[in-house]
Amino acid sequence: MISALIVSGGKGTRMGEDIPKQYLSLKDIPIIVRTIKKFDLIKDIDNIFIVLNEEYKDFLKAYKFNKKIHIVFGGKERHDSVRNGLKEIKKIYDS
Repeated sequence: MISALIVSGGKGTRMGEDIPKQYLSLKDIPIIVRTIKKFDLIKDIDNIFIVLNEEYKDFLKAYKFNKKIHIVFGGKERHDSVRNGLKEIKKIYDS
């Protein structure tokens, strides 16, 4: 089993936008959705884990994906977010 981990919990403050850059749209599709769809096309990937800020926990509900999407909340720093994602992936492999 192969899982993908997409760390997307940043606030994007340097861009100076009202929302983090991963939620900005390119041709009417948010960047995070474009990213997930690319991983969704890879046949060898079974699960996709998305680490995001809890404030955006419902953002992806409006979109359909073929693979199981696991939402994980980010931590204080990027390395905390990566750790949170890896812990959730580990739970699948340990079960």
